Amino acid sequence: MEAADRVFYAAGELAGKHFYENLITKRNSFNEFVAELQDVLRDMGIGILRIEKGDIEKLTFTLTVAEDLDCSGLPACDEQICTYDEGFISGLLSAHTGRKFSSRR
Repeated sequence: MEAADRVFYAAGELAGKHFYENLITKRNSFNEFVAELQDVLRDMGIGILRIEKGDIEKLTFTLTVAEDLDCSGLPACDEQICTYDEGFISGLLSAHTGRKFSSRR
C-alpha cells in the first residue's frame, strides 16, 4: 500500500503544479493566490477550499476542502483515502512558494 500511496501522492503533486501553472494567474501575494484558488476550485465544481489555520512565517497551514477533490473511502474499514488530494494541495503550495511542501491528514 505504501508504494501505491507514493504514486498517487506524486500524481497529485504533478497535477497541482500544472493546475497552478495553467489556471492560477494571481501569483504576487499569498492572499491573492488563495483567493483565486478558492474561486477556481469552486467554479470548476471541485470543492470549497478553506484555510482553517495558517502561519505564513512558518509556512504551515490547515486546509479543508468541502465537497472534497476526489477522496474515496473504504467502507469496510471506515478509512478515508485522500493521498492524491494531499499531493495536489502540496503541488499547488510548492508551485506558488517555490518551496517543497508536504501534506498529511
